[in-house]
Amino acid sequence: MRRRFRCGFHREVAGEHRQVANPKRSCESDAAGLDPTFFFPPLGYAWFDIHEGKIASAISWLKKSKDMGAPSFVSAFLGYAYGISGDHERALAEIEEQRKTSRRAYVPAFNLAVVHLGLGETVKALDMLEKAYEANSQWLPWLRNDRVFDGLRKGTTIRHPPPQAAF
Repeated sequence: MRRRFRCGFHREVAGEHRQVANPKRSCESDAAGLDPTFFFPPLGYAWFDIHEGKIASAISWLKKSKDMGAPSFVSAFLGYAYGISGDHERALAEIEEQRKTSRRAYVPAFNLAVVHLGLGETVKALDMLEKAYEANSQWLPWLRNDRVFDGLRKGTTIRHPPPQAAF
């Protein structure tokens, strides 16, 4: 019996082309159903909530994802969410956690850029993004498409814009 997927990418791979009411959330629901202990579905819900302006809900999902043993980028987006919600103390605590983690494991400069962006610290965010560029960060393509980075694209001059980011 063939598994029927509700989310777009998996439907296309499986050869299914039907519409669902909310394909983004149904995709996360599919993933959560397959493995309720995996950190990525709550992260996906948080991402959708951030884009929909539901920051309190996003924070809740990001905390859940982080508690599931998620990689350090989840902590960075939690710091971002705290920052844009006005909870600068918790956002700064996420930066400190990133710094502590960096003593025993690699933490991309991109992570710190995300938190600084949430705090409204554009210059610090740009400094961290330049470090991410120097390190050939795999995260730079997100700069082009993710609305989280809209504030950086408006009126900002990047000294060495990465070609793959294409502000």
